[in-house]
Amino acid sequence: MKSTFFIALFIVIVSLFSSCKKDDATKNTVTIEIQEPNENQVFTYGEELHVSALIKGTEKLLSVSLTVKNSLTGETLISYSDAEQEKNYFIHEHVFNTVLNQATISIIVEAKISDSETKTISRNVVFMPQ
Repeated sequence: MKSTFFIALFIVIVSLFSSCKKDDATKNTVTIEIQEPNENQVFTYGEELHVSALIKGTEKLLSVSLTVKNSLTGETLISYSDAEQEKNYFIHEHVFNTVLNQATISIIVEAKISDSETKTISRNVVFMPQ
């Protein structure tokens, strides 16, 4: 009788522990820092825009991308992506200001964390015409 009680107790305890989901699973925490240019920085005609961004994840990322777009015309000035599945990325790209009209330029950096999660950060600068 005692052994039956201990067997039943053992089964209940094992069932409880095996059915518990591990809640302390680590989440991939991602930080994106656009190091340059500064927000609303103004670039004169012919001046070179340097875009530097640092992306850090606590786990490997599926991919990262950079898009630099003229908000006035919709033209994409830079489209960069990398799917090497690393934890850390450094992006450094250049584009010259050749606009004919003053334009807001949008800089968008994205890190794809999983199939259902993407972290995005953006910054705007101003290109002045000749």
